Amino acid sequence: MNSGWSGSSGDGRGFLAAGSALVIGGALSLLTGWPIFGAILLIIGGLLMYVGDEKLAK
Repeated sequence: MNSGWSGSSGDGRGFLAAGSALVIGGALSLLTGWPIFGAILLIIGGLLMYVGDEKLAK
């Protein structure tokens, strides 16, 4: 059973999906007046997307 977090073969697609969701959430938080929370979500989402991209590149 694939949880969607690390992809079926650990190829990083789950990290990209989770990272992009956090980036979208962070952007919405910035727009709705939660700047610190939004910035934290953007940073964590960006890091997850970076990890997912590196896993896909291998």
